[in-house]
Amino acid sequence: MKHGLKPIELDVDCVVTKLRGMIESSQVDEAMGMASSLVRSLVEESNSNVFRLIKALPNQYGRKSEKVSPGQLMLALQELSTTMDLLAPIDLPP
Repeated sequence: MKHGLKPIELDVDCVVTKLRGMIESSQVDEAMGMASSLVRSLVEESNSNVFRLIKALPNQYGRKSEKVSPGQLMLALQELSTTMDLLAPIDLPP
């Protein structure tokens, strides 16, 4: 992948089965600890992704300034100079 990120591989059914088994065997505190740790980890990763997106979106879709190359600027100035030279002999009334 170009961006270096890889999707989370999590078999939710397997996690539920594991937690259910722990609860049925009276390991409720351990099951709750595992579940809260998993949720906390997913929330942190989700927040990290949101912040990266917030930072990336303006770069991707934000305003862009038009850049003029020095060559284009010189050409425009030469054309302006030529136009001004052509207009100079014309006497305009005050």
